[in-house]
Amino acid sequence: MNDKLTILVSIPAKNEALTVSEVVNGCRQVISDKYQLKADILVISDGSTDDTAHRAEVAGATVIRHDVSRGLGTIFQEAVDYAIEKKYDLMVTIDGDRQFDETEIPLLLDPIIDGQADFCSGNRFASQDAIPNMSSTKRIGNKIVARMVNYILNDNYTDVSCGYRAYSREALLHLNLFGGFTYTQEVFLNLGFKGIKIKEIPISVTYFPERKSRIARSIFRYGTQVLKIILSSLIFYKPMKFFGTLAILSWIFAIPTSIILGLRYFETGLISPYKALGISALAAFGIGVILLAVGVILYSLSRQQLSIDKLHYYAKRR
Repeated sequence: MNDKLTILVSIPAKNEALTVSEVVNGCRQVISDKYQLKADILVISDGSTDDTAHRAEVAGATVIRHDVSRGLGTIFQEAVDYAIEKKYDLMVTIDGDRQFDETEIPLLLDPIIDGQADFCSGNRFASQDAIPNMSSTKRIGNKIVARMVNYILNDNYTDVSCGYRAYSREALLHLNLFGGFTYTQEVFLNLGFKGIKIKEIPISVTYFPERKSRIARSIFRYGTQVLKIILSSLIFYKPMKFFGTLAILSWIFAIPTSIILGLRYFETGLISPYKALGISALAAFGIGVILLAVGVILYSLSRQQLSIDKLHYYAKRR
């Protein structure tokens, strides 16, 4: 083990005064025992109204306080910026409510240290056993989101929404996120599309029936925000796939209809009483052409943005 390796553990916390000090101490202890290294702990208190920040400080963590909640996506980006600025080699993210087991941190770090991956994400669904106290709505929602991410990346991930993760410095430097409400799916899309080595690691998780998720408290809002991220990512990373599919759907109606009405016109000299259908077919064909043109333009713009991301990557490496 390289004794110069530096590790940051980032803990987003909102009203976790009862558990945050245990998580801080547990993370520090397991990294010390496994790697004989001193990990730095960063707790971001996101709008906490209890004693979360004070207890984290007493436990020896560096604490960033936000009086008003800014959202997990925003504070995750804050942690990424902190890790890059302080030049950490590795960063682990874990929740402050003890739903994840700190002793499993090496499961996430080892593949990165061994060079097998740059981003390791916890997989809560690796086992077919039911997760106690996890609602069927949440389980189904996670499965649907994973399929959408897999469709964009042409991959086969199982759990793209888990917050228990580890990142190499290389992965952190490549991240360029825009979501403020959540970030977990966007990280997969952002890093996966850039060819960063990703590995899912089976982990255990405990859901406490008396505790409410900050993100999934409103299923409708959560679903809306995730759908927004997925659609914007699909449009950005695969514009031709998105707009090309819409164009083809338009032409599936327009072209056969136009052919049938054209044959009728050659036979009878009339398309009545199907004028409205003919106009609709022409409009659908035109819309398809416009959609395809939009896809081409966005493809060009997305590649320009990726080039800008690469420039940002080299700038952040300095």
